[in-house]
Amino acid sequence: EALAAYGQKFDIDYELLESRELFSRFGQFVPHEDVIGFLDPSGGYLRTDVVVRRAADEALRAGARILDSFAVAVEPDETGVTVVTETEQIRCEKVIVTAGARSGSLLPQLASATEPRRLTMTWFQTTEPQLYTPSHFPVFSWFFSDHYVYGVPTTDGRHVKISGMIETAAMEFNGFDYDASVPRSTIRAASEAVQQTMRGVHPIPVRAGAYPDLYSADHDFVLDYVDPDKRVFAATGFSGKGFKMSSALGEHAARVVTGGDELLPAFSLSRFMGPEGF
Repeated sequence: EALAAYGQKFDIDYELLESRELFSRFGQFVPHEDVIGFLDPSGGYLRTDVVVRRAADEALRAGARILDSFAVAVEPDETGVTVVTETEQIRCEKVIVTAGARSGSLLPQLASATEPRRLTMTWFQTTEPQLYTPSHFPVFSWFFSDHYVYGVPTTDGRHVKISGMIETAAMEFNGFDYDASVPRSTIRAASEAVQQTMRGVHPIPVRAGAYPDLYSADHDFVLDYVDPDKRVFAATGFSGKGFKMSSALGEHAARVVTGGDELLPAFSLSRFMGPEGF
């Protein structure tokens, strides 16, 4: 119902597929009873490596300076903000913090509303590559009663990203480092889940990795100032779903701090800590 309402509100030309038609059209999926599909023909995927490199190139062309060092503190005062990195201190009028899972360590105001969590992602080798090309296999999200799976077509003709089966877990940083290992028990769980979901892929992941992200208490974004003088703007708490929206979110953050946009109440910190704020 929520997806149907969303599609109607934004005039998305989606198709509603009942179980028989869904599994007939997309033989990559193991059939299940009582499944309803929403197909958005305009859907797609992003190549993260290309997007990040392009964003950096565009920033440099616009006059930005990219520093190859971590920020270790963000210190606002009445006249500006000092950003302390591993190698220098930078004085700014305003700062936008987009430090992902590390945002909470830079901005203690986020501590009660957010938590760094680790996401485990998995890739599998396809035994029927023709099924998983972009022209035959859509980006998908599949919600089960006890787990979730999402996937992306093959970009190299061999490997398919099928992830989401492993629940996120709380994590801790050791300085800037974290435990990126994936236990064998997790690999087995992913293997069992993919066999219940997909056809034409080998059940043992060829690659698995753990990645950090910052989750808000309600899994919605945090786009708000964190200090009374409105000098430090947090764009974080994306809860595992921010990358594909990063261009729009970045533009909004930039417009807020330059006076072109108003804050969005739905993403305000006040929803966690009340109207008195900080």
